[in-house]
Amino acid sequence: MSVKENLIDLLESIDKEIDLAGRKKDEVKLLAVTKTVDINRIKDIKEFGLHEIGENKVQEIEEKYDALKDDFEFHMIGSLQKNKINKLLGKIKLIHSLDSLSLIEALDKRLASNNMELDGLLQVNISKEESKSGFYKDEVEEVLEKMQKYKNLHILGFMTMAPFTEDEAVVRSTFRGLYELKEKMASKKFDNVNLKYLSMGMTHDYKIAIQEGSNILRIGSKIFGERNY
Repeated sequence: MSVKENLIDLLESIDKEIDLAGRKKDEVKLLAVTKTVDINRIKDIKEFGLHEIGENKVQEIEEKYDALKDDFEFHMIGSLQKNKINKLLGKIKLIHSLDSLSLIEALDKRLASNNMELDGLLQVNISKEESKSGFYKDEVEEVLEKMQKYKNLHILGFMTMAPFTEDEAVVRSTFRGLYELKEKMASKKFDNVNLKYLSMGMTHDYKIAIQEGSNILRIGSKIFGERNY
């Protein structure tokens, strides 16, 4: 199937899940994950009103930025190495993968020195998988309290990845855990924090993510097909 045919099917499926969950369509954003996808195929999604794309690597953002910057806003959804921060500044709308205090500090410092600001999401390792980075749930409140020290990097929510498993209960528990954490932290007052985004749900688990409160879906393969990384 073509990108356009895939998107028609996907958008219909997302709308159906939103209706079943009793949510509003404008509550859920589809972020097209364009890792390894060439520029012309990315441009095919524009006619569907999609203007935000997610990339995993700084190098790919650099390679695609000039050709796509007039039509798309970039999100950084992969791990960011501190030595690549400068290459990213000014090119992204949102970073989903703030997974350590050292990265937060380095990014804020670099933003301040360039007189720039950026929004980001804390990556939370709800399931405590050793293979995944991110803050554990019981570390998040302390991190949010420390955000008052930083003036150029602003926290707008959380991101997580569920375990890759056929066990729907495990996936649901992960997403529900992040939603409950967001609700608990939103009831408190932190400077430089506005918890409005939950980035969770990918090609294989986006339906459960919608049911459990996600408002940013990171979907690539269901749009562009399976890719060899």
